[in-house]
Formats: sequence, structure tokens, C-alpha cells
Amino acid sequence: AAGAGAAYVTTDFGESWTECDGVPGIAKFIADGVNPNKFYAVYDGSFYVSEDGGKTFKFVVSSLLTNFDMVANSEVEGELWLAAGGGVFKVDMTAGTAPTIVGSSVTEATAIGLGKAAEGSSQMAIYILGDANGEGWGVYQSIDGGETWKKINDDTERWGNVNKKICGDPKVYGRCYISTNGRGIIMGNVNE
Repeated sequence: AAGAGAAYVTTDFGESWTECDGVPGIAKFIADGVNPNKFYAVYDGSFYVSEDGGKTFKFVVSSLLTNFDMVANSEVEGELWLAAGGGVFKVDMTAGTAPTIVGSSVTEATAIGLGKAAEGSSQMAIYILGDANGEGWGVYQSIDGGETWKKINDDTERWGNVNKKICGDPKVYGRCYISTNGRGIIMGNVNE
């Protein structure tokens, strides 16, 4: 849980709470997708890691990015993906490297999610809400680690006001879910 002054962690389903050490309480927190003892926190462009289940954090790297959506890869330890305004970024927390932009065709990215890899690919499919290739706002998919992007909705599938959350299905390639503002969850499947 994150509060204005401190962040807390529980290991007994909320019976007791311990204050996290070494991280601002108003940071964004995310669990590693592979290692259950690793957690990440980001605040004001600074990235932190915990290797003891969220009890203590240490500073890893800083960047100029401060406002973004973030997801952890459920197949690669230490790999974070960010949708940050004008692009998609990858962070290798294990190596402690700053976020690096992937691909060059994304000009807007407000939400990001990962899903099952395409057949024959070793990289998870990446989904964003944003704009790529100059095609206008929409839902985009990349199956090559963010190098190229394909728009997977059309102008009849815009849904009005969607929230800034998207995720791919971890078991079904080409399926993604988008949250809406009061209209439930939209499920889409890529037609190939």
C-alpha cells in the first residue's frame, strides 16, 4: 500500500504491516513478473528495486521519464515496459540501465500491456493505446519487441472514452483487454 508519507508491505494478508525502507511512499510499485521476491518502485524518474519482498528498496537508475504506464514482463526477470507519452520504453532492471526507447514509429503511448507471443516468436506481444506509423489513435500490437507496430482496431472500434489500461492475454495470442469508463471491459482478438 502506498500512502503520502510511507509505503507499507504485508506478508500475512493484511494482519500486520511493515514500513518499506529506502523508497518514497508515493512511488508507483510493481511486482517482478518472474521473481516473487522482487518489486520495483518509480518516483520522479528514479527507479528502485527490492529483492526481499518489498521490505527494503535500493536506488537503481534515474531517467527523465516521470509520467508513464508500466508493466513487468511475466517471462523475463527484471524487464519492465513503459508507455511514456511519445514512445515505448524498455528497462532492464537487472542490468540497471536507464529506459531505452524501442522502435521509432510510436508518437503517442498512454497505456501498455503484454500478452502471449505469436507462434514462432520468443518475445511477448506488446499492446499499446496510442499512435504509431502516423495512423492515428488506436490499439496497436508489436510482435517483434517494439520494432514495428500494427494497428489492430479500425475507426468503427473506437469506443468513446476508454481508460488508460490495456493488457494482453497470457494464454491466447492476439487477444487483448481494454478498460472503459463505465462500459465494462472490451475484449479484442487480432484477425490475421
